[in-house]
Formats: sequence, structure tokens, C-alpha cells
Amino acid sequence: MPPAHQKYLEWTPSRMISWAKKIGPHTAELVQTIIESRTYPEQAYRSCLGILRLEKHYGKQRLEKAATRALKFRSHSFQSLRKILSAGLDRVEEKAHGSEGAAVDHENIRGSQYYH
Repeated sequence: MPPAHQKYLEWTPSRMISWAKKIGPHTAELVQTIIESRTYPEQAYRSCLGILRLEKHYGKQRLEKAATRALKFRSHSFQSLRKILSAGLDRVEEKAHGSEGAAVDHENIRGSQYYH
């Protein structure tokens, strides 16, 4: 093996996950999920390194929130995580379940009295 490629032999799935743990537990879980989804763990290294590299641009806190959102929606890829961050979806607060079905008050909504 060429000397330039020998450094990649040191990379293991556990090493990638430990690097991700430095960002946060959800990021580590996302990296582990991506590694486990591939037939060979080495196939996931590029995606995992891309995720770790996003920390330089977005910071640990945003990356951790985006990883939480990606896990929630089962979007286990570098591309989906990058889209969450670029669209700012990591900053969006989730609505409580009780407020989803709340009625909207608007002049064009007829209401139940219209149909009697």
C-alpha cells in the first residue's frame, strides 16, 4: 500500500464515532447509524468526515441540533444534514402537539354556524 494511503488504515468506525462524540451524543448516534447502514464501514467514512467538517462552518451547537432533527426524521445522510443546516431548520422550534389542531380565526372561514 502506498505511504499516502497508510494513514487511512488508522481510521476505524469507533474512531469516527469518538470524533463525533466530541460534538455531541446525537451527532455520534447519527455517525454510528450511517456507518451501520453500509455493507462495509469504510464506505461511510467520507459522509462521516463531511459531517464532522460541518462543525467548522456551523459550530457544535447547531450541528448537534441538526443531528437531532435528522435522527427524528430518519434522514441519515450527509446531504440531508447539510440541507437542514443551510435552511436553518435546526433553529426552528417544534410546535407542541396540542397547538397543531387549533382553529384559525379568519374572515373567510365560515364555521359551523354557516351550515345550519
